[in-house]
Amino acid sequence: MMHKNDFKVGQTVYLKTRWFGMCWEYEEIEEATIKTIGRKYITVAVSPWREYQFDMEENFREKTDTSPTYDLYLSRQDIYDYWQKEYLLWKICRELTTHGDAVDLYALKSMAQILHIELKDFGGAER
Repeated sequence: MMHKNDFKVGQTVYLKTRWFGMCWEYEEIEEATIKTIGRKYITVAVSPWREYQFDMEENFREKTDTSPTYDLYLSRQDIYDYWQKEYLLWKICRELTTHGDAVDLYALKSMAQILHIELKDFGGAER
């Protein structure tokens, strides 16, 4: 989670284009420089004629009258980690949806434990 004190004027930050679906295939990264840090907004410049504001009170959401174009990140690695997470979530969900019948109960219980999902006792025959 980012905070106002993570930013300094002149610092290089990274903008990720916003794309829904399989984002890692279509999104791009642009370098930007922090121009100003105000009470509510951080202004970044990609070039002298392209500036964007991000609202610190709204989880650094891009200030715009339309749908946001960019997400703000402190490093390229943060974006790569985001893409990796989105890919793994998509891939795991897809595999479970497509091949869920092939996953045995023991494997599902192991996954539930990793995800901190409480197991429910449905009763049944004692073993």
